[in-house]
Amino acid sequence: MKIIVGLGNPGAEYENTRHNAGYLFVDSLSNTSEFVAQGSSDFSNDKKFNALVLERVLNDEKFIFIKPLTYMNLSGHTVAKILNFYKITADDLIVISDDIDLPLGSARIRNESSRGGQSGLQNIIDQLGHHNFTRVRLGIRPVEGVSPSAEHFDKIATSDFVLGKFENDERDLLNKVIDASIEYIVPFLSQNITILPHSINLK
Repeated sequence: MKIIVGLGNPGAEYENTRHNAGYLFVDSLSNTSEFVAQGSSDFSNDKKFNALVLERVLNDEKFIFIKPLTYMNLSGHTVAKILNFYKITADDLIVISDDIDLPLGSARIRNESSRGGQSGLQNIIDQLGHHNFTRVRLGIRPVEGVSPSAEHFDKIATSDFVLGKFENDERDLLNKVIDASIEYIVPFLSQNITILPHSINLK
């Protein structure tokens, strides 16, 4: 069994915001042709985890896709509950988040990185007591020629920026990064082997 967690904030007002890149990733990954539906094809609200949950199967292994409903900075509470409930270790956990320190058009896939930084990732590390899990960090920092906010980014409060919505060209570039990341990790998932570190740069 694998647990794949996309970080974000619940509610219609946060849809398509930069902080919800993790939600967007799990939506895309769970709908790829390699995964077979198990039960409902829609995320359901699991109140014991305080999360939206969707089950999929790949090569006879169960994958549980999670979108925490705790808000970003409390994501670790949901993750810890799920790992405890299924009695699995963080070796079978993959977390996807936005990263304001990485430029839009890039992604970093790492294992056992001590880097927290992003509030949701840091809360997961705090709740688990270690950082030994795979994470996919999706860059959201504005880039020239794509992001209207690139020229005055240093004057924007971080909280305002991450809760701002993607512009059309930004979302298009993010979608390409998500597709490239999925193309890279699915072969590892299908073989049930550890995802090797990898970097993607499309811009």
